[in-house]
Amino acid sequence: MDNGSSNRENDGENDGAADQWPLLPDWMWDCADCVRLYEEMRHVQAEVAGLTAEDASVDWDFTDSVLGTQIRLGRHLADAHAELLPPWDPGCGTCAERQESLVKAEGRPDWMPAAVMNAEEHRARHLFVPPRLLRLL
Repeated sequence: MDNGSSNRENDGENDGAADQWPLLPDWMWDCADCVRLYEEMRHVQAEVAGLTAEDASVDWDFTDSVLGTQIRLGRHLADAHAELLPPWDPGCGTCAERQESLVKAEGRPDWMPAAVMNAEEHRARHLFVPPRLLRLL
């Protein structure tokens, strides 16, 4: 099944592909929450870019805006569409780290829910952020 994820962290590092926003899979456009959260994320990103382009001294907390909207979209995808998330990407270092976290959390009921959510949110991000940004979360 094609889930829309063909991005790898190292793909296209020299040709700009690592900075390209992926095309969303068709099923995401069928979910009103996916569309709303994706549009919110892109809107905040454009606002931040516009503010800082006008005045480089604008004090804008990037982590509270762009990353926050990415986390909300990733959490929605992990909660509502877990069966449609892309598989682990063998070329992604963060995927490997999340898989290690899952192994470490085995037998630890206090750790497992957070490890699973972090892993699924990261896999979800493969659907909607450029490969270079996958390293951030």
